[in-house]
Amino acid sequence: MTGRHELRVILAVLLLIDGVVAGARPASAVDPPPSEPPAQAPSGPGQSPGHPHSVTPETVTADTTMADVNGVKITFGQLDRMVREQIPNVTGHGTISPGRLRQRAFELLDQMVTDELILQEAARLQMAADQKQVEAELAKQRSRFSTEEDYRNALAQRQLTEQQFRRRMERAVLIQQVIDREVNEKVTVTDDDLAAYYREHLDKFKIPLQYRLRLLLVSVDPSATPDEWEQAKQRAEAYRSRALGGEDFAALARQYSGDADTKNKGGDTGMVHHGQLGLSDVEHAVEHLHPGQITEPVRTLYGYYIAKVEETRPARQQTYDELNKALFRQELLEARRRERYREWITTLRSRARITMVSPSSATP
Repeated sequence: MTGRHELRVILAVLLLIDGVVAGARPASAVDPPPSEPPAQAPSGPGQSPGHPHSVTPETVTADTTMADVNGVKITFGQLDRMVREQIPNVTGHGTISPGRLRQRAFELLDQMVTDELILQEAARLQMAADQKQVEAELAKQRSRFSTEEDYRNALAQRQLTEQQFRRRMERAVLIQQVIDREVNEKVTVTDDDLAAYYREHLDKFKIPLQYRLRLLLVSVDPSATPDEWEQAKQRAEAYRSRALGGEDFAALARQYSGDADTKNKGGDTGMVHHGQLGLSDVEHAVEHLHPGQITEPVRTLYGYYIAKVEETRPARQQTYDELNKALFRQELLEARRRERYREWITTLRSRARITMVSPSSATP
C-alpha cells in the first residue's frame, strides 16, 4: 500500500496548483468533466453537497473518503490507484502540469462515481456479469503479451493479482451490460429517421468544390536569401511559360518538381475537396480558374508552386440517394445513444445520495 508520506505528496499535487490553494469558490463546488453532467446532481433525499469533513495532505490516508454514493465510499487509495494507472509518472518528472493533473484526477473521481451508480443499478436490476464475456475479455488481455510470464509481470507492476484483475474485468463487463440494456438496446434508427434527419440538416450534406490539379514546385530553403527566392520565382515563371507554350505540364513536373508527393505522378493530385490540399495559397489561386488554366507562381513555405487545373466539380447539395446509408445509420445511432446515455446518467444522479470532495473544500 502507498506510504503515508507519498499519499500526502500526491494529494498536494492533486489539490494545489504551483503551491497556490485552488479556492475562491463555495465549498460545495465540484469540477465536472467537460460536457458531462455535474458531479453533484440535484439533491436526492438526504443528499448534501461537499464532503463530510475537510481533507488535507496532513490528514489524508488511503481510507480517506473522497466520495460517497448511496452509502458506498470511494477512498483516496482507490482514486490514487486510478490516477497512477491513467497518468504515467505521477510522482516522477512527468510532462503533465500540476493543474492538468488535478483536473484529470477530479474527472476520474467523477467517472468512478458514475461507475458506482451503474453497478448499483445492476444490483437493482438483478444483473450479473456474463462469465463467457469475462473470459473472452481476459483472453483478449492475455493475447497482448507474447508469454504468460510477461502477462503476470504486467499484473505485478500494476500491483494486481489475477483474482483482482478478474474482479475488475467483471465490473467492466457488467457496466457495459447495463449500458447496453438501458441505453443501447433502447435506441433505434429507422429509414424514416434517416430521411427526416437529412431533410432537417441539409447543410451537413453539402459537397464542397472539388478539383484535380497538376503541381510543379520550385523548392526553396526557408532560410534562403531574397535573391534566392527571386531566382526560384523566375524559374517557376519560366516553367509556366513553357507549359503555356504547349509543353506537357506533366512531363515538366516529373523533371523539375520538388513536390515529393506528386512528382512521379506528373504533379497529379487526384480529385480533392477544396481545403483538403494543405496549400491554402495555392487553393486560393485555383479557386476561380477553369480546366486548362495555370496559376501564376504562388509563394509557399516550401517554395514557388505553379498549378494547372485539370478538372473541376462545383460545390453542390448531396442527394439523399447518394448517401452511404449504412454509415449514415451508424453515425446517427451512435449520436442518439450518446444523448440517451447522458440523460440516463443524469437521472441516476438525481435519484442518488452523493457527496463528493470538491477541489475547493479539499485544500489545506
